[in-house]
Amino acid sequence: MKAWIYAVQIGPKKWRADISILPKATQLYWLDGSFSQGVREWDNRVDFRVKKGTGHLAESASAGGLQTDHKSLWWGVCSQPLGIAVETAGRWNGMFAGRSLEKQQVKEQLEQMLKHVWKECRARETSVRAARKRADNEQSSCGEWELLAAYDSGSGSECELRRAQGQAWAAAADAAAYALQGRALLHSEAHSLLAAAGAALPVVGASWDALLQLAAHRGRLRLSSAIAAAAAGRQRGASSLALAWPRQRRSGRCRRCGSGAAHMRRTPCAACGRMCAYCEACLGMGRARECGLLVLGSPAPGQEPATALPVATPSAPSAAWSSPHADRPLVPLADRLRHWGLSPAQLAAAGEALRFIEAAAAGQTAGNGRLLPFYRQLAARFGFTPSAQAPSEPGPREFLLWAVTGAGKTEMIFPLIESTLQRGGRALLATPRRDVVLELDPRIRKAFPGYSVVTLYGGSSQRWETGHITLSTTHQLYRFEAAFELVIIDELDAFPYLGDEQLYFAARKAGKPVGARVLLSATPPEELQRAASRGRLAHARVPVRYHRHPLPVPLLLRIPGTAELISRNRVPDKLVQALRHSLSREAQLFVFVAKIRHVEPMCHLLRRFLKGVAIAGTSSVDPERTEKVQLFRKREIRLLVTTTILERGVTVPRSDVFILDAGAGLFDAASLVQMAGRAGRSGDDPFGKVYFCSPDKTRSQTSAVRQITAMNRFARKRGYLLGREGGRQ
Repeated sequence: MKAWIYAVQIGPKKWRADISILPKATQLYWLDGSFSQGVREWDNRVDFRVKKGTGHLAESASAGGLQTDHKSLWWGVCSQPLGIAVETAGRWNGMFAGRSLEKQQVKEQLEQMLKHVWKECRARETSVRAARKRADNEQSSCGEWELLAAYDSGSGSECELRRAQGQAWAAAADAAAYALQGRALLHSEAHSLLAAAGAALPVVGASWDALLQLAAHRGRLRLSSAIAAAAAGRQRGASSLALAWPRQRRSGRCRRCGSGAAHMRRTPCAACGRMCAYCEACLGMGRARECGLLVLGSPAPGQEPATALPVATPSAPSAAWSSPHADRPLVPLADRLRHWGLSPAQLAAAGEALRFIEAAAAGQTAGNGRLLPFYRQLAARFGFTPSAQAPSEPGPREFLLWAVTGAGKTEMIFPLIESTLQRGGRALLATPRRDVVLELDPRIRKAFPGYSVVTLYGGSSQRWETGHITLSTTHQLYRFEAAFELVIIDELDAFPYLGDEQLYFAARKAGKPVGARVLLSATPPEELQRAASRGRLAHARVPVRYHRHPLPVPLLLRIPGTAELISRNRVPDKLVQALRHSLSREAQLFVFVAKIRHVEPMCHLLRRFLKGVAIAGTSSVDPERTEKVQLFRKREIRLLVTTTILERGVTVPRSDVFILDAGAGLFDAASLVQMAGRAGRSGDDPFGKVYFCSPDKTRSQTSAVRQITAMNRFARKRGYLLGREGGRQ
């Protein structure tokens, strides 16, 4: 895609550079007095607040910010690749916005800046001769500029027509901005959403791009290139302007997922005629290119609607966006928790989290002292630079809800969602797996019947809808920016979230700067555990399950590794006895192995020693995985040999767990705790058995046992356990 660069006069000798994807809309907005008057009249009707002292964004929030009789535009006659146009305008503003400049100076500095950016582009493409030739040809025609002045529409009837057009376009642009609120979408995705929303669009004479451009001029949303251009370092013989910017080497960055230069790839691009960069990291969500438009549906800083925009969306048919109960006064915290039927441990943790998010919403300091953002805590571990990835504005504040497996985390977040909705906010619950999203959907709808719920995953039919509550797989977060007052990340230690800096970035930018993020985990990474224990991360621990019995502590069975058992075609007597004991007490048996290739051989081997027992195996490559799990739940399969694919998110009543090769490198402490968590989850059988089967005892096994016993000790100390286990009758 290509765009035009221009500089607009925003005051006596004050100028600002920007880009336009549609010249007609830009020139109407800045220069046509009657059209801009109609825009101003519409803005006065919807009552937008514009904060003072926000620089050019406040000054340009509406065409009425300044009278048009002295406005001028320096307009680039030639369109430029979008990435180059955005980079040029951004750098020019960084150097000259706010300075007193004569008209001729503006033109000269724009020309020089554009030439400098093009020079850097050629430097990046020197390995491809044809690309370098194209860059040279385009640069030769990029220095032509036209000075345009403000004008009136003509006769009285024509002025009235232009005023009416300005009002109609402004109303439709607000409708488009409202439909795109909180989104981060590629050009085609933004068009698809607007078409799906239907919100009185398009207006006569206005295309989708015209409305996007007008909304961007008025600060309702932002238009940018999907990839921030990479800047070359200082070059010998460069001009003074080139030496002034940049002062250090910068790498390209994806504005959608935050990926750096390591994930950038360059290919010939028919849209801009260059070797154009695209992001490989988020390619599965659509190709984000350097010349591709990214529509950011968050308003410009300092500009928020005092009233809801008058537009409907498919999931919010009312004219005003608000919570059905937003006008109700908040009831006392204890009363808001009581009706959810939580256990004492759940009540305590939910109360801490609720106080935290409400303090965050009020702009107060909450939690255990200075917070260390999760994003920065894991930066060193996964090798990316926080300063290069993190947004410049303060991100949502974080609270860790550290709850043991089977503690009922979903029930504990209900009060948090309720509080957010009652304050008129939106809540997001993100989880790594699609099946968990689909499982949560009916539970959330039942718990919040008066609110709209949107469920997002690959292929979801609700992809372009907006709801009070959004359930999403973590990858869908790429399409949001500053959308939610509350972001809840479930299973933050699970694949693919763990170790993926792009998903950290997406989760961070999905929340509003004044919002809060709640992190849910039974096995948080060590960095988070240390931050919580040192008072740098607000948190609450839930050390006991809802039935208030202690967690089963694993027992160690010293037996040979799985590969040796298969090669010998024999199962040790101690393992056979433990398996038979579990079967005799009518338990369902999880048998975990470290490698997929061991699943079927282990099934054959166990069938030799456990005759008459229904045994099956499954893994991530098994097309019948779902059916086998269902049969296991129905007790038609009694023993299921599986891999870590079932280490979390599966609850089967009356289960025992056997982990073969528990000392294998694949099984870290978190995996062992999660697999052990399949036992003892039901109230009618809280004392399930867990066995670590391994030739020797490893650090991971020791750490897992230590975590489980520590939680039991903490629960006993707090009096959360029942009967003698809790130290009381």
